[in-house]
Amino acid sequence: MRDLAAFQRIPYIDRGREWTGADCWGLHRLYVWDRRRFWLPLFDWIHAADFAERRDAVAQGQAAPAWREIERGDTRVCDLVLMDTMIDGRLEPLHVGTVVEGGRVMNTKRDTGVMIVPFDHLSVRRRLRSFWRYEPAHSVH
Repeated sequence: MRDLAAFQRIPYIDRGREWTGADCWGLHRLYVWDRRRFWLPLFDWIHAADFAERRDAVAQGQAAPAWREIERGDTRVCDLVLMDTMIDGRLEPLHVGTVVEGGRVMNTKRDTGVMIVPFDHLSVRRRLRSFWRYEPAHSVH
Protein backbone atom coordinates (compact mmCIF):
# COMPACT_ATOMS: atom_id res chain seq x y z
CA MET A 1 0.00 0.00 0.00
CA ARG A 2 1.43 3.36 -1.06
CA ASP A 3 1.57 6.34 1.27
CA LEU A 4 -0.35 9.49 0.37
CA ALA A 5 2.82 11.25 -0.71
CA ALA A 6 3.09 8.78 -3.61
CA PHE A 7 -0.32 9.95 -4.87
CA GLN A 8 0.68 13.59 -4.50
CA ARG A 9 3.53 12.96 -6.95
CA ILE A 10 1.18 11.80 -9.73
CA PRO A 11 1.00 14.60 -12.33
CA TYR A 12 -2.31 15.71 -13.81
CA ILE A 13 -2.89 14.34 -17.32
CA ASP A 14 -6.26 14.53 -19.14
CA ARG A 15 -7.71 11.02 -19.44
CA GLY A 16 -4.77 9.76 -17.40
CA ARG A 17 -5.34 6.39 -15.72
CA GLU A 18 -1.75 5.46 -14.83
CA TRP A 19 0.75 6.07 -12.04
CA THR A 20 2.63 8.25 -14.52
CA GLY A 21 -0.31 10.66 -14.84
CA ALA A 22 -4.00 10.85 -13.96
CA ASP A 23 -7.04 13.08 -14.12
CA CYS A 24 -9.56 13.18 -11.24
CA TRP A 25 -11.19 9.84 -12.17
CA GLY A 26 -7.84 8.20 -12.83
CA LEU A 27 -6.54 9.28 -9.42
CA HIS A 28 -9.65 7.89 -7.68
CA ARG A 29 -9.31 4.64 -9.61
CA LEU A 30 -5.63 4.22 -8.68
CA TYR A 31 -6.32 4.93 -5.01
CA VAL A 32 -9.15 2.37 -4.85
CA TRP A 33 -6.91 -0.22 -6.52
CA ASP A 34 -4.12 0.49 -4.05
CA ARG A 35 -6.37 0.27 -0.98
CA ARG A 36 -9.03 -2.30 -1.95
CA ARG A 37 -7.45 -4.27 -4.80
CA PHE A 38 -10.16 -3.97 -7.39
CA TRP A 39 -10.29 -1.87 -10.52
CA LEU A 40 -13.07 0.59 -11.14
CA PRO A 41 -14.17 1.03 -14.77
CA LEU A 42 -11.65 2.93 -16.91
CA PHE A 43 -14.03 5.43 -18.52
CA ASP A 44 -11.06 6.32 -20.69
CA TRP A 45 -13.42 7.41 -23.43
CA ILE A 46 -14.38 10.43 -21.30
CA HIS A 47 -12.13 13.45 -21.54
CA ALA A 48 -12.05 15.77 -18.52
CA ALA A 49 -13.62 18.49 -20.69
CA ASP A 50 -16.41 16.26 -22.07
CA PHE A 51 -18.93 17.24 -19.43
CA ALA A 52 -22.08 16.31 -21.37
CA GLU A 53 -20.75 12.80 -22.06
CA ARG A 54 -19.96 12.29 -18.38
CA ARG A 55 -23.50 13.29 -17.38
CA ASP A 56 -24.99 11.09 -20.09
CA ALA A 57 -22.95 8.05 -19.00
CA VAL A 58 -24.34 8.30 -15.48
CA ALA A 59 -27.88 8.96 -16.72
CA GLN A 60 -27.76 5.86 -18.92
CA GLY A 61 -26.55 3.70 -16.04
CA GLN A 62 -23.11 3.05 -17.56
CA ALA A 63 -21.39 4.59 -14.56
CA ALA A 64 -23.91 4.04 -11.80
CA PRO A 65 -25.06 0.44 -11.19
CA ALA A 66 -22.82 -0.35 -8.22
CA TRP A 67 -22.77 3.14 -6.67
CA ARG A 68 -24.73 4.03 -3.54
CA GLU A 69 -25.04 7.55 -2.18
CA ILE A 70 -23.98 7.91 1.46
CA GLU A 71 -24.13 10.64 4.07
CA ARG A 72 -21.07 12.78 4.70
CA GLY A 73 -20.83 11.51 8.27
CA ASP A 74 -20.74 7.89 7.04
CA THR A 75 -17.80 8.26 4.65
CA ARG A 76 -14.81 5.99 4.77
CA VAL A 77 -11.56 5.57 2.88
CA CYS A 78 -12.10 5.00 -0.88
CA ASP A 79 -15.52 6.66 -1.05
CA LEU A 80 -16.00 8.99 -4.00
CA VAL A 81 -16.74 12.68 -3.51
CA LEU A 82 -18.76 14.28 -6.29
CA MET A 83 -17.58 17.86 -6.54
CA ASP A 84 -18.86 20.95 -8.30
CA THR A 85 -16.89 22.74 -11.00
CA MET A 86 -17.68 26.20 -12.37
CA ILE A 87 -18.82 25.89 -16.00
CA ASP A 88 -20.18 28.88 -17.91
CA GLY A 89 -20.91 30.75 -14.68
CA ARG A 90 -22.70 27.95 -12.86
CA LEU A 91 -21.67 25.06 -10.64
CA GLU A 92 -21.90 21.62 -12.23
CA PRO A 93 -21.17 18.27 -10.49
CA LEU A 94 -18.41 17.23 -12.90
CA HIS A 95 -15.35 16.60 -10.75
CA VAL A 96 -14.48 13.81 -8.35
CA GLY A 97 -12.35 13.48 -5.29
CA THR A 98 -11.56 10.58 -2.99
CA VAL A 99 -12.02 10.17 0.75
CA VAL A 100 -8.59 9.35 2.20
CA GLU A 101 -7.16 8.66 5.62
CA GLY A 102 -7.91 11.24 8.29
CA GLY A 103 -11.32 12.16 6.86
CA ARG A 104 -9.81 14.26 4.11
CA VAL A 105 -10.49 14.58 0.41
CA MET A 106 -7.88 14.03 -2.30
CA ASN A 107 -8.43 15.46 -5.77
CA THR A 108 -6.42 16.62 -8.73
CA LYS A 109 -6.86 19.40 -11.25
CA ARG A 110 -4.73 20.74 -14.06
CA ASP A 111 -3.97 23.99 -12.24
CA THR A 112 -3.21 22.55 -8.78
CA GLY A 113 -2.10 18.95 -9.18
CA VAL A 114 -3.01 16.57 -6.36
CA MET A 115 -4.29 18.18 -3.17
CA ILE A 116 -5.24 16.45 0.08
CA VAL A 117 -7.30 18.67 2.37
CA PRO A 118 -9.95 18.43 5.12
CA PHE A 119 -13.61 18.52 4.00
CA ASP A 120 -13.95 22.02 5.43
CA HIS A 121 -10.89 23.44 3.59
CA LEU A 122 -11.55 26.68 1.73
CA SER A 123 -10.63 25.09 -1.62
CA VAL A 124 -13.31 22.37 -1.42
CA ARG A 125 -15.93 23.02 1.27
CA ARG A 126 -18.47 24.69 -1.01
CA ARG A 127 -17.76 22.29 -3.87
CA LEU A 128 -18.61 19.01 -2.09
CA ARG A 129 -21.91 17.93 -3.61
CA SER A 130 -22.39 14.29 -2.54
CA PHE A 131 -20.60 11.16 -1.37
CA TRP A 132 -20.73 7.74 -3.03
CA ARG A 133 -19.59 4.22 -2.23
CA TYR A 134 -18.80 1.66 -4.89
CA GLU A 135 -20.04 -1.80 -3.96
CA PRO A 136 -19.03 -4.13 -6.76
CA ALA A 137 -20.58 -7.51 -7.35
CA HIS A 138 -17.15 -8.45 -8.73
CA SER A 139 -13.93 -6.76 -9.72
CA VAL A 140 -13.97 -4.70 -12.93
CA HIS A 141 -10.83 -4.81 -15.11
